[in-house]
Amino acid sequence: MDETKAVRPPTVAGTFYPADPTELEQTVRGYLANASAPQIKGEIFGIIAPHAGYVYSGQTAAYSYKQLIEKKYDVAVILAPNHIEDFSEISIFQGLAYSTPLGRVAIDTAFAQLLSENSTPSAPIILSMHGHAWENMKRTEHSIEVQLPFLQIVQPELPIVPIVLGSQDHSTINTLVTAIKSASEKSGKRVLIIASSDLSHYHKLSDAKYLDGLLIKEFSDFDYFGLDCKIAMQQIEACGYGAITGAMQVCEVFGATNCKLLHLATSADSEFSQDTNHVVGYFSGAIFKDNSSHVQKFTEFTPEEKKYLCGLAKAATEMTVAALSPDFEIRHDEKFHQVFPAFVTINKNGNLRGCIGHIVSSADINSEVIETARMASTMDSRFGAIRPEELTELTYEVTILSQMQRIFDFSKIQIGKHGLYIRTKYNNGILLPQVATEYGWNTEEFLKNACRKAGLPENEFLKSTTEVYIFEAVIADENDK
Repeated sequence: MDETKAVRPPTVAGTFYPADPTELEQTVRGYLANASAPQIKGEIFGIIAPHAGYVYSGQTAAYSYKQLIEKKYDVAVILAPNHIEDFSEISIFQGLAYSTPLGRVAIDTAFAQLLSENSTPSAPIILSMHGHAWENMKRTEHSIEVQLPFLQIVQPELPIVPIVLGSQDHSTINTLVTAIKSASEKSGKRVLIIASSDLSHYHKLSDAKYLDGLLIKEFSDFDYFGLDCKIAMQQIEACGYGAITGAMQVCEVFGATNCKLLHLATSADSEFSQDTNHVVGYFSGAIFKDNSSHVQKFTEFTPEEKKYLCGLAKAATEMTVAALSPDFEIRHDEKFHQVFPAFVTINKNGNLRGCIGHIVSSADINSEVIETARMASTMDSRFGAIRPEELTELTYEVTILSQMQRIFDFSKIQIGKHGLYIRTKYNNGILLPQVATEYGWNTEEFLKNACRKAGLPENEFLKSTTEVYIFEAVIADENDK
């Protein structure tokens, strides 16, 4: 390969970070020295770091990279968004190295080849110049390059696989996650995942802090599914959202159990910016295994609290269908102010009359149950809206869902405990835990019926292009004693 093509030169040295090697090393070491977050004791599988100019985000990035000092890895896979070119593939640099003023960073070409072998027609993984090109470019992609001086200081000699994501939709990220899982298993290498991303862009400071706080909540809860859905609903922002959710999923496969915020800032925190009306958010985080501080992912309810949930669904239905004003008091216990999605199932004389819910939620449990009850009573197209004269014949069931967890090993599915959510690029479907119990399905039958619910062939769950999620649930049934 032509040397001029094999090594990507530093293209934002002198703009995003210092071009002089001595000054650059002193700058990075200074940031690392000032990063005061406690050292994570658990096994770190991945980090999140911003990619703006160092005067804005360098100090924040240092909090992540400082955690990597003296850790042992065989390769770093860097996931970065595309800001410049128009392409949709997952693009791995086809050359031999990236370079910075501190020297060259070798590319693990063997690991890159293993990744490309897991390409799919819907989300190709290619060895290319897309996202990495520099010749004849007015601007060049910076989201990988700015990570490298930090990596060269804390992990000298560590090879990389630089990946720029032309698309960050969930189907593309699924291909990427599956490919990294397969490549790590085949190679036996200890892989570090680096997700390159900034947060919200160009909002006033108060709005930026609010939006960034929403993303940090999903990250800290290790809820990559919720983060992805809320990005799609434009409730939160991050330019490298797919890099973040992909890193979280891969690290979970490797054994990670926790995500931790290390530092949060905005461009307004920099001494070089006085603008508080058009700020950009930055955060650093670690994805690691530490069983002593495992995130609590779900809550439980007493029989009396379950009775309350059914009563709330009934009251909301009656208000919606007949404009009744029920004698019902909303509870304000802390538990009911937690944010979890819900389904409300309405039965008439033992037969299904309506069932609708959410797979993610931004509302507290009280609001969520009220909203889904209204939907189930008026919007289930299978049965039509409930009529006022039916109200006395109805019974209610409320299902509160935990967050979704991606699985590759179907033996983890426990009938009666887990529900299933199936997703492909264009189809999705959900079955609540109680459905498998009611029909007496085994695991394979449960998976096949979840595929049917999603409008897919029954064995679609076996394909790598299909995402399978499990979730737990609290089921409140009005008929339970």
